[in-house]
Amino acid sequence: MSSCDTSRMSIAALPDLNVLPAAALRTLILAQYQQLMTQDEQLLSREREIEHLKLLLVKLHRMQFGRKSEKLQRQNRCPIISHRTSDEMRCCLSSVRACEEAGTLEK
Repeated sequence: MSSCDTSRMSIAALPDLNVLPAAALRTLILAQYQQLMTQDEQLLSREREIEHLKLLLVKLHRMQFGRKSEKLQRQNRCPIISHRTSDEMRCCLSSVRACEEAGTLEK
């Protein structure tokens, strides 16, 4: 492992930044920046997936209970999906996809 390999380096193993040459500092900063950009992309991807799953849950809820239940939920300010775990959302997504494939999903 090189002295600037931040992807595997723990904070305790971080070299003394006061004695590192400028080129090594640049390398360290670039590696950390790339890691941060990768994490940001992963976070954005997860956020988009969550929004997509929320929309599919609303669609599934509408299929199961109709539009009137949506109106009641808005009046009670009790969102359908705020308490759902990601596993529940994935399960619902697979149900929606199965309904889409079977042609039984309302649009």
